[in-house]
Amino acid sequence: MSRSWTSGGPVARLPGVPEYDHIVVGAGLSGLMLTRALIDTAPSAGRPRVLLADPRPADDGPVTFAFWATGAGPLDRWTIGEWDSLMIVGHHGQARTVGLDGAVYRAVDWGHGRTELLDQVIADPRVTMVPAPVGSVRDGLAEAMVEVGGRWTTSRWVYDSRPNGWRPRRTGLALTQTFRGQWVRTDRDIVPTGAATLMDFSADDGPDLGFTYVLPISTRSAMVMAVRMGSAPAPPNPIGAVPPLVGGAEADACWPSA
Repeated sequence: MSRSWTSGGPVARLPGVPEYDHIVVGAGLSGLMLTRALIDTAPSAGRPRVLLADPRPADDGPVTFAFWATGAGPLDRWTIGEWDSLMIVGHHGQARTVGLDGAVYRAVDWGHGRTELLDQVIADPRVTMVPAPVGSVRDGLAEAMVEVGGRWTTSRWVYDSRPNGWRPRRTGLALTQTFRGQWVRTDRDIVPTGAATLMDFSADDGPDLGFTYVLPISTRSAMVMAVRMGSAPAPPNPIGAVPPLVGGAEADACWPSA
């Protein structure tokens, strides 16, 4: 007999087959890619049994991911732009463009990508999707017990990437990052597309460490993201940084991006 622990104390369980082979906590980028890999590499059609838990709705809102790449990848079908050069702008406006030596900086439309990938994953009969939060995760000798939507279930493996009780090591020391993005569209070809601006420190308008980055998707559109870091940074305003970054013209339309 094995023993697993719950929030109320030890629970005795008879040896048996866990309900699932894998439980994946969260249907974000890592959770969906992991679930896809688990079922794609399975040796037989009947296994594995995967439970995917996430209370968030499957919306296709504007979410943009950007990352370094040296070749093709599983997110390429949702690519909206990529650059082989980056620009860094100093506090007084001095700019330097650098090449990436064969790599690219790639941006993908993850809002639509998540919806498509989630639909593919939950269409597989080996995957059970539960739109509920995961509570406690308790290790056992031969299985783990997981609280999903108020119900306990068992699994051979659990993948949980959520922070677990993180606290600053020393009282009074903390660094918080806040950011806000906007998609910007103009009515003229004024957005330079040769390089993505990774960090523009000239747009800093507060006491906290701040910078803006710009992903130029076309000569008339760009994603502008303002970032602030400090002990209690104020929410940044990316639109305040738009004019100097797109040739001095005001944006015709802006809409938020996660």
